[in-house]
Amino acid sequence: MLHLSLWGLIGMNALFSGGYWTLFHLGGVPVRLHWSVPLVCVLFGGLRFAPGLWLGILLVILLHELGHAFFVRRFGLANLGIDLTGIGGLCRWAGEPTPIERAWVAWGGVLAQLVLFTVTIVPVAVLGTPSHPWVAQLVEAFLWPNLFVAGFNLIPFAPFDGAEAWPLFGHLWRRHRARQKWKKKLVKAKDLGETPLEQTLRQALDEADRRKLH
Repeated sequence: MLHLSLWGLIGMNALFSGGYWTLFHLGGVPVRLHWSVPLVCVLFGGLRFAPGLWLGILLVILLHELGHAFFVRRFGLANLGIDLTGIGGLCRWAGEPTPIERAWVAWGGVLAQLVLFTVTIVPVAVLGTPSHPWVAQLVEAFLWPNLFVAGFNLIPFAPFDGAEAWPLFGHLWRRHRARQKWKKKLVKAKDLGETPLEQTLRQALDEADRRKLH
């Protein structure tokens, strides 16, 4: 199994190492399309002529990666590019994020998809499905296939986004506990007439004295 996975990884890297067409630049960030995307769109549509569905799938993938890119920029990291491929997409970025920032970047794609789902299903629920077949196909892609892709991306194992997204809640809880602990120290220092720094130094000296006694 290890050898199959290794050879599969090598094959995937070779497949997606080239064959891109730059669609446009967004804020100086290149957005590239791989030749496999149209092929997968046709297969996903059941080999039927469904241009609205094909466009919808492409836009879902693009929006997912733009969601990642939004949080990358939000945290002052470097956006290197967005690649759209037949197996999804890739937001290429660089920097040294905190664990919480990395988790938010991972959540960015799914959150963008959920926004798309919400702004699509509300009008459909009120007005009904569009009568034009191509527009109906586009709306179809924005609904349940969109949710399926979002849920699939939240599988809690690499290389899916869920591997880095789900730990966010643990990170936030630990940060909350640390802040509560620090607040208690501030209150105690104030009651004792000490600054937080003075209290921290005193506690460190007290701990060192206790260790010497033992």
